[in-house]
Formats: sequence, structure tokens, C-alpha cells
Amino acid sequence: MARKPKSVVDIDKEIEALKAQRVAALEARADQIGKIAAKADLTNLEITDAELMKEFQAIADRFRRKTSASAPANTLCQTRQGRPTDAARQTRRSEARDAQENPDW
Repeated sequence: MARKPKSVVDIDKEIEALKAQRVAALEARADQIGKIAAKADLTNLEITDAELMKEFQAIADRFRRKTSASAPANTLCQTRQGRPTDAARQTRRSEARDAQENPDW
């Protein structure tokens, strides 16, 4: 039996719900980053917002370069049979090892 196609109103409702979920996820991540910054004792430093922003941008840039340089496009691919490629398995092992070494992340 064929399903009735979704109406534009239903799709718009789903979009709004997803936007709300995105906002909540971003706020939760921001709270988590704030807690990490507090644990690192950044709250007690005499540093301007501009200087702090510059440092956070440098951190983000460093991780973006690291991610783009170390993860080739096919790293997360799967074979036609649905099994992960060797590169994908290696990436997962590396991520699991990183999670064990840095449990607070």
C-alpha cells in the first residue's frame, strides 16, 4: 500500500522541529566547551574576549587542518557489501583509542 505524500505544512513542521533540535545541540556543546574551559582554569586568567576568541580560532583551525589532512575522502566509505573499508576500521580504532586516552572529551 502506497503511503500518502507529506504535505508542505508537515514538512515545514519537521524543519522547525529539526531547527529547534539543532539549537539545543549547539547550546549543549557550548555548555560542554565552557565547562572544559573552566576546568582548564581559563576563567581566572586576565585575558580579553578578543584575545580568547583569537586563541579559540587558532585551536579550531589546528583541528580543522588535522582532520582534513589525516582523513582522506574514502576513510569513512564502505564496500558495496556494506562492510567498512580498512581505512574506516582504522579510523574507528583511532577514535576509540583517543576516547580512552581523553575520557573528558
